[in-house]
Amino acid sequence: MRLQNISRLCLLLLCLVVIGAVLAIQFSGSMATTFRRDLGAGTAFMPQWVNQCDGYNNPGRFEPRRCTMLIDCVYTKMTQVQVADTAIGGTLAGLLPTILTLLAPPPVELVQLGLIAPHRAIALSCFSIGLPGGLFKRLGPLRERRPATTLAAEEGKVVVEWELQFSILSRTAPWRHVLGKIIGDIIIVACTGVLVWRSWAINKAVMVPWKCETPVMAFSWTVGCMLWIVFTLLLLHAVVLEIRFEHLTDSEVRYRWWEVWLLPYTLRSDNHHQVGSGLDDLGLDRRQVHGIRVIWEMPQGQWYRSQLVYESVIEFLAAAIYVYGTVVYLSVLFLGAVNALQFVALTVGMFVVVRITSGTL
Repeated sequence: MRLQNISRLCLLLLCLVVIGAVLAIQFSGSMATTFRRDLGAGTAFMPQWVNQCDGYNNPGRFEPRRCTMLIDCVYTKMTQVQVADTAIGGTLAGLLPTILTLLAPPPVELVQLGLIAPHRAIALSCFSIGLPGGLFKRLGPLRERRPATTLAAEEGKVVVEWELQFSILSRTAPWRHVLGKIIGDIIIVACTGVLVWRSWAINKAVMVPWKCETPVMAFSWTVGCMLWIVFTLLLLHAVVLEIRFEHLTDSEVRYRWWEVWLLPYTLRSDNHHQVGSGLDDLGLDRRQVHGIRVIWEMPQGQWYRSQLVYESVIEFLAAAIYVYGTVVYLSVLFLGAVNALQFVALTVGMFVVVRITSGTL
């Protein structure tokens, strides 16, 4: 109950912070001149025209109702070929959210991953959130033995169960297993860091004409994807009655949340297992069944605290973030075709590396 109250408080604070940030960015005129922009950075012909229009030395050019004049000034100086080049750049950038969404894991799978490896879930969601089943379904971050099952209602509760298995990189050498997991996490975090860096660089180099005074329109998509996984995990803890982590084959063995985070780096998921029970009675090697059972209970009869409503909310938010990213990136100006192609290729390439790496950990 204490964790549930803390989750509700954190969820409320997160919503207030996000709403406050959006209002500050949208309605504060000083935000337009606070952030330094490098319009056309990475494009061969753009900086000279932006400089001639005083777009680098005069922050006042980005104020509301004046930024459109800067856009008109730059585009009147460009040739038709250069205008076409920037149009192609915007089109290529607009394809990026769709490509990443097709490659991304679905929302429920990211929530499952967030319960046992939140750093990997945040890294994956930074790129995008999948709406349908991704193209890399067999390389999912988790290996689920069976789909989530809603068990029979007991004592006014609806119980949902997930059975999740962890991959084993080496059965004979535990140090290889641990080292491989750590190296994989380093690769994932490094790729995510490069994504954030490049997204911020692109954000400073472009401008959205219908909201040109807002300096973080493009980067907000990346931030929104990152906040989505935090929101969904807090929401899950806020609406459920209880979340339990049990041994995959012995329900008497349970784990605290911090123990669950360490389990993927071990070869045994029965650290508190009592000799002579469970797997020992079955004559099975513990290392052959390395995983946990996640069980969460929701009150019966409260529609707003049901599995269907929860999954509908997180999927709706994922769809809204996808639509926002697509609309914004299709609208960007000052992005050349070559620069856009490099950004799209680099982002997709890193995401494929992250997907494959997370799928083997």
